[in-house]
Amino acid sequence: MLTLFLLAAGYVLAGIPQMYDTVGTGTLGRIGNIGGWFLVASAFFAYYTGMAVVVNSSWQRTIFPIGGEP
Repeated sequence: MLTLFLLAAGYVLAGIPQMYDTVGTGTLGRIGNIGGWFLVASAFFAYYTGMAVVVNSSWQRTIFPIGGEP
C-alpha cells in the first residue's frame, strides 16, 4: 500500500507543473521535483517488496519483514 500511495502522490505532484506549463521553473517546478522524489521513494519500496517476497519464499521464513505478513 505504501508503494501505491507514493506512486499516486508522486504522479500528482509531478503533474502539477505540466498543467500550468511551468516545468522546471519557479515554485511549481519545485513541486514537480518533490513529486519526482516521491517516485524515487516508491521505486525503492517496490524493489524492497519484490526482494522480500522472493527471499522470504525461497528461505521459507521471514528475513525481510513486510507489513501485514504473518
